[in-house]
Amino acid sequence: MFNKTMAVLSVGFICSANAFADEQLLLNNETVPNACNITNLGVYSGGVNLTPHFEPATYVCNRGYYLPADGVECVICPNNNYCVGGAFQYNTTIAQGIMNCPNQWLSPAGMYELASCGHILHIGNDYLYVRSAKKTTPSLNVKINNEVFFGNMTTLDVPMNINTERRLKIKEGETTYSVYDDTVNATE
Repeated sequence: MFNKTMAVLSVGFICSANAFADEQLLLNNETVPNACNITNLGVYSGGVNLTPHFEPATYVCNRGYYLPADGVECVICPNNNYCVGGAFQYNTTIAQGIMNCPNQWLSPAGMYELASCGHILHIGNDYLYVRSAKKTTPSLNVKINNEVFFGNMTTLDVPMNINTERRLKIKEGETTYSVYDDTVNATE
């Protein structure tokens, strides 16, 4: 779910006029790529300046995942949040790539867009997360506290959410639709 680049140390050299920067330096039987060749320095011309360059570890999280504070692996976005994904640098105190749903709205785990935040519509013993923005046309429109929220609809036979086998069916004209939330992948 992520790609990571470890911190690396690169060494920069200042070569004398008769040294070649594209050759290699042998230092304690170690090869340092792209450095001066000590055998080409000739007569001692002074010291070689070594400057360490550190690159912080970078982690790439997919949509629906974030990098926790002091974390080195991306984890799934928890309920009631959304995580857009992206490249993040290691941080000991700040979780990166995670945002809370606004207005006390709710969302299922693994969401990656603000539009996934909304409310839970209870249907018998099951439930359906309704979104704050329309994703499909047509869609189930539910008015809650003078705001409209949306349930996704498809002509495929899919469950309401990933945790149930129950279906919520709506018939419009001669077409029967399944209503589902963002936890279900319903591609036609």
